[in-house]
Amino acid sequence: MDLVTSMLHYHPQHRPMIADIIGHPWLAGPTATEDQIKAEFQNRLQIVNERVKEEQQQEKAVKDRNRRSEVIKGVRYVWGELTELDKNDTEHEVIQLKMNEFRPATKKTTCFFSDTYPDLIFKKIATALDEGSVNYNIHHKQWKLVYNVEKKLMPKELPPIEGMKELGIEEEKLDLSKIQPVIEYS
Repeated sequence: MDLVTSMLHYHPQHRPMIADIIGHPWLAGPTATEDQIKAEFQNRLQIVNERVKEEQQQEKAVKDRNRRSEVIKGVRYVWGELTELDKNDTEHEVIQLKMNEFRPATKKTTCFFSDTYPDLIFKKIATALDEGSVNYNIHHKQWKLVYNVEKKLMPKELPPIEGMKELGIEEEKLDLSKIQPVIEYS
């Protein structure tokens, strides 16, 4: 049985006595020299440094894989970490947009949830607005498009309501061509 395990046994009567501990082969056996200990710790340090380097490479690969970008109106919007290519891009203005973190206390985050990347949604909405000749502005710190759409309703002649004359209500003729209701979306 292992010395440390036997020393930590639940029942004290099963734990070894001091003489048993001193006579254990682990304590009575050969001991490492100072040079052997230094070499062992150097070896362990090298192994730890290699693991840290591997983890950093894996993290970088994940960041590179998650980095996405779309060009809208001559501006490159980046989701994820900026790369050297982004920093040296002379053809486009490069803007790194951030997602709001979810805050459980306030229960607030972005306006909707999706498993689609935000740059794809952003590009699709911008393309649809461009096709509809709709003016829009892009917020340069968050994934946010601001636009207004005005839709003019065509006047429609309303049929008279049955029973108005019996109630003594005279039907009035309204000139609906002068009324121009407007609905705004944003």
